[in-house]
Amino acid sequence: MSELPPNHEHADWTAKGDDEVKFEVLPSPEVKPGWQENKRQTENGQPLRHEITDEQGRQIFVHETSYQTGPDASPETRKSDWQRFTDKYDDRDRVIRERSQKIFPEGLLNTTSLEHQYDDKTGTQTTTGRIEAGAEAGHAWQTAREVVKDFGDGRKIKRETTEVLEQGQSQNKPEKGAKFIKTMFFEGGSWIGEEVEHPDGHKTQQLAGGVEKLPTWE
Repeated sequence: MSELPPNHEHADWTAKGDDEVKFEVLPSPEVKPGWQENKRQTENGQPLRHEITDEQGRQIFVHETSYQTGPDASPETRKSDWQRFTDKYDDRDRVIRERSQKIFPEGLLNTTSLEHQYDDKTGTQTTTGRIEAGAEAGHAWQTAREVVKDFGDGRKIKRETTEVLEQGQSQNKPEKGAKFIKTMFFEGGSWIGEEVEHPDGHKTQQLAGGVEKLPTWE
């Protein structure tokens, strides 16, 4: 497994201050020998994207900034900042652990940690997530992803089952134990639609453009 140095793996994501929660954009990791650093800017020199990859080309850090206006981008028109630190990979270069945060000028939206597990026998990927700070702090969930059926001709049916582990401090999030089952359909490598079964049993659908209904493949 590959890990970042401890000073970045255990970055301080906690709130500063007493009653008023204030978060700041975290500094990027130190660029080690053999690592690559790529930066993109707006036409007038404002930062857009900052990415750091290790010597094997794996993403270690990314920071994206958006603005309310394009040509006139400036610190005053900054809309949001999003950062992700990926601090552990397995021996097949798959992400094991990552943390991210999104910040608006008026304050933090949330900071989230994700841990991924891979079952090579079944092909299932399981992700455990937790919102560590922000208005929805404490919300936690687990999502299992699997291929239900591969028809071998470019058609696939995939399923994501998400169970809420903790509701957290926001009453707007689903309660502990709630389960969502998403079934996704792909054809020729492209997503063509999905159906979601909600905790109360009702189902909703979403279709790709030009698709009239979900397939009934057998």
